[in-house]
Amino acid sequence: MTSELIIQNLLSSVNRSLRPVFKHWLSSEQLERRSEEQTLLYLEQTEKVSLRKKIIAGLKPESRALLKNILENSEITIGEIIAMTRASGHNVTLASLGEIHYKGLAFFEDPTLWPSAKAEWSDVNADQVLVFPPAMQREKIIEPQIDFQCDIFAEKVKPIAGEEPSASILLTEFLDSVSRAEIKLTQHGKLSSRSRKVLSKIWDEHSKSMCSPEHMIDFARTTGILRIDSTGTTIIERKFANFRKAPRAQQMKEFLNYSANMIEPPESELTYTVFGIHKFALRMISTILSSTDKDDWLLVRPISEIISENVREMFSTGKGVRSWFWAFSNAEFPSESTWKSLTKKLLENWFTPAGIIEWGKNSRKAKCTRLTEMGRFWLRDEFAPAHKDNDQQLVVQPDFTALLTHSGPWDTVAQLLGLFARRSGNDNASTYQFTRESISTAVQQGHKVSELLAGLDKHCSYPIPKNVRHSIKEWGSVSPNVTLYRDINLFSFDTEKERDAFIKLNSNKSKKVGKYYALLLIPENDIFNIMTRIYAKPVDYTDVPIGSIEVKPDGRIVLHAPDDLRLIALRDAISEPEENSSTEDNKDVNYYLSAKSMRDTNFSVNSYERLVNIPGRPISMNVRLNLLVGFGLLQKTPGDEYAILSNFAFSKRNLIRKHFDWKRIILARVARDAFVLLPEFMDVAREALKKAKIDGKVYSVVMEKLPLMNEIENEEEIK
Repeated sequence: MTSELIIQNLLSSVNRSLRPVFKHWLSSEQLERRSEEQTLLYLEQTEKVSLRKKIIAGLKPESRALLKNILENSEITIGEIIAMTRASGHNVTLASLGEIHYKGLAFFEDPTLWPSAKAEWSDVNADQVLVFPPAMQREKIIEPQIDFQCDIFAEKVKPIAGEEPSASILLTEFLDSVSRAEIKLTQHGKLSSRSRKVLSKIWDEHSKSMCSPEHMIDFARTTGILRIDSTGTTIIERKFANFRKAPRAQQMKEFLNYSANMIEPPESELTYTVFGIHKFALRMISTILSSTDKDDWLLVRPISEIISENVREMFSTGKGVRSWFWAFSNAEFPSESTWKSLTKKLLENWFTPAGIIEWGKNSRKAKCTRLTEMGRFWLRDEFAPAHKDNDQQLVVQPDFTALLTHSGPWDTVAQLLGLFARRSGNDNASTYQFTRESISTAVQQGHKVSELLAGLDKHCSYPIPKNVRHSIKEWGSVSPNVTLYRDINLFSFDTEKERDAFIKLNSNKSKKVGKYYALLLIPENDIFNIMTRIYAKPVDYTDVPIGSIEVKPDGRIVLHAPDDLRLIALRDAISEPEENSSTEDNKDVNYYLSAKSMRDTNFSVNSYERLVNIPGRPISMNVRLNLLVGFGLLQKTPGDEYAILSNFAFSKRNLIRKHFDWKRIILARVARDAFVLLPEFMDVAREALKKAKIDGKVYSVVMEKLPLMNEIENEEEIK
């Protein structure tokens, strides 16, 4: 938002009389003061709500619509804002912008670009952003009524049967794939090969598509129904279930709003203009279509001519307020042929697959178009399209399949079944397969089995088989020993005393977890206030740890991020607290390496991999060998002597394996490119490197044994 200092500096640098501007805000007496005082008084007057409203109300309707968009899009260039306002149906011209200057509501920050009797409009003007008094940001302007009219109506039109709109199908199939956890991205933000294969199969079934799979993923992330963690895994958010329960037409409306705002030209058609021609054309076509009454057909050919004419008019230099208009213009815009080509592409490749328009031909074989029910719902907010199910049949069979006939894109029964089962077939006859996995997945995402059973009871032609009803209830019920909390936050404390005090304050909303943790079972919106009150530090456990683990020579474990639960879990997997520890402060308890803890770990290989791959100071070779022995992944040798094969690319491993018995000689993998072997095989390893013509290193080390608590005697080799 612009500061008052910027406005003061701007107005003091203007080399023309500002009396015409200030006369709308200041009294006759105030206009007699010095210019510096007038500027300060002007800024004071802009704080008065009644005066602001009076001056804004005096604007022409198109200027008022332009000002509304300027205030709501303060970071967007004025050329784009003018195009945005014109495309929505307001007859905005450069004179409208001049009127806003003249009334002192918004300005170019460069005074040489201001409107005047000798001013020239250029691409430089269009590429600027406007500044305005800070008080203007608080003004809420009601958009004036749109008076846009077009006269390109057609009569005696015969509809042409076309392909089924693909956007609704693709959105449904995409949401089903997300629900089944089939979508995953790489760490570079690209679709994984498996996910690309899944989505390609869906997209390839439709000859025309208004979007790509990546576009659909961006929509889901922007609307907050899913997020992508640092590993590329898609995580379903709480909004996902509510979005899927919404009527299909409402889902499509959200998707179309997003797509219309995000539409970008193909790279092959990128040309510099002062506004986005693809967005302008799409918005202008939408305005033309929405100006029609129900069942009105429009001739297609004149649509591009209307778009081209509006572009010429919105940057025309028609006279406005005296001495506050641009007299000349050197702006260049796309040709008639460009608009014709672009209009055709958008109508065929965006509006048609989106299900917004249908096609027809008149008696002279001229192409015509009109809005569909979905188009009228999106553009005019009329009644949402409804599915006509007069002849629909739904039969649930004992083998957990449901047969639904005469469904369609707006069928609420098909939508309900799709939440809990896999669908196959088409709208004439669809089959839904209920499984334990599909039911439990739906429940975990926030859907209720009671809603499914109520829908089946209402629409089934015959009673639901008892075995199906019983199994669905069982699959949808939560185990009495396991509870899934959708809204939880885990708080960690230094002592049990602090934890218990926290639980006492939130007795109805929290649960104890272990010695030093508590789950808070309230919505996220309320969590923030509690965190602020107790100065809690938030930690995102989907990211990598922020610290490392250090092992001291006496076997003591030091955490460099002591509150990180991931590091605490790794520490507990390899250590035990100091014996006879009686301190209340958990941070003062010392933990030491423990052979018993390491041998009791369920996933020793995974624990070792995490230990050596966490960020921070690398774990030394000697500690790594001690950990491998402690986990039972490496056998003990006389004198604790080992050999290390290292310093070669991991991808070359298979070349080395051809020259000696890898499984017999290699004891363990100590790092990504380092392996442990017995000392007697050092010459064999060197010979293998030589034969494979690979640079590498083979050397001997003696492991300095670290102290281990509860050490286990008579270790056996674990193969």
